Amino acid sequence: MALQKAADVFKARGYQRASIQHLVDEMGINRAGLYAAFGDKHSLFCEVVEQYSADLLGRSRAILGAAGDALDNLYRYLDFLQERALKDPRQGCLINTTAVEVGAGDAPIHQRISGMFQALEESLQETLHRAVHEGDLKSDLPAHALARFFLCFIQGLTVVSKMRMPADYLLDCVAMMRSQIESLEDRD
Repeated sequence: MALQKAADVFKARGYQRASIQHLVDEMGINRAGLYAAFGDKHSLFCEVVEQYSADLLGRSRAILGAAGDALDNLYRYLDFLQERALKDPRQGCLINTTAVEVGAGDAPIHQRISGMFQALEESLQETLHRAVHEGDLKSDLPAHALARFFLCFIQGLTVVSKMRMPADYLLDCVAMMRSQIESLEDRD
């Protein structure tokens, strides 16, 4: 529960603008308790990013790798992304916010985020390969490139969501991605 509250602070404020006071106020603990439990702000942030990315990746993999039709899973994943984007746009995604704010300048955080992106890309690629194998997508589909494109779309959707773009803007983006995937369906 404490890590979730810290995640809320980091999502809303970013790493740099989240002060120790913001964290202790939201987490309901004192400074000594925070330092005793987590070390310092950076250590706490690393734990938050680790838990958040593991949770998000786990939910993504569960949808993408579910039993049944892989193409249906891909569309369900789009629905999941849309729901997340519309749910609380001011919060955005901690991973995306961190990637933009911290970039490659913080090696431990960069490794965690890069690893999460790579794992998500691999899950997307596996789902696309499965859809090709099941005959739902064209056999000459460059699954690795489409998985990367999909990952870029996810990050872009998160950014425009955090910018508080209107819901119809986000819905249009998801509809166009759905249309892109539909254009790759093997209709023969």
